[in-house]
Amino acid sequence: MKEQAIKKVNTIGKVGAIISKIISILLIMGMIGSLIGTIACYALPKELVTVKLNGSAIVTSDVSKIKTLSENQQKDLSESFQEAQEGNGSFDVNGSDYYIGDYSVNKNGFTLDCHANLTSFNMRNIANVCLIGFISCVFAYINVFAIHKLCKELRDCQSPFEEGIIKKLQFVGYSFIPWVFISGITSAVIQNLLGGSFAFSFNGSVVILVLVILGLSYIFKYGALLQAESDETL
Repeated sequence: MKEQAIKKVNTIGKVGAIISKIISILLIMGMIGSLIGTIACYALPKELVTVKLNGSAIVTSDVSKIKTLSENQQKDLSESFQEAQEGNGSFDVNGSDYYIGDYSVNKNGFTLDCHANLTSFNMRNIANVCLIGFISCVFAYINVFAIHKLCKELRDCQSPFEEGIIKKLQFVGYSFIPWVFISGITSAVIQNLLGGSFAFSFNGSVVILVLVILGLSYIFKYGALLQAESDETL
């Protein structure tokens, strides 16, 4: 039974080492590509490529099931919408200002056709996205590198409680710590580029993952101590 269990651990380690090696090669390719893209976009003229994103929103209110609007109420609504339209009145949706482009009012309610200039891209913005991609690939490579080292230890081990496995498992846990901040910063920057507000978020799920991995490493460490005591007793 013991030999079969060790053999399964070795097999898992062997498969994991092969897969992590392939992923690491892909990540290196991603790092090279994103780095070249970053340098190229910073080197090219800023206004070489400009992309403008616009948005639209249709706001409809139907009050027919409650009441109908009188002619005076319809007139007041139309005047209010016209004043807002002429005065460039706007309302905020997810950090973007929407302006009234067209409107219609009847006894059942009203409909607003609104538009917004969400954001615009130039070569520097594209360069920043490439830079974020490069940084993400670097830290992802560190994760995969740590996992690859752990898998190699599992592939060659005689016991899952060896010191090398415990250290590599701790290394895997520590390698995920930067993602607590990187994932939040990355999503905030991309959201800002797409016209939203810059809002940093804290990735709690990564914290849980790190704690679980480090917890497993200490469980394995305790198992190693029990195994050592058992060997001394024998």
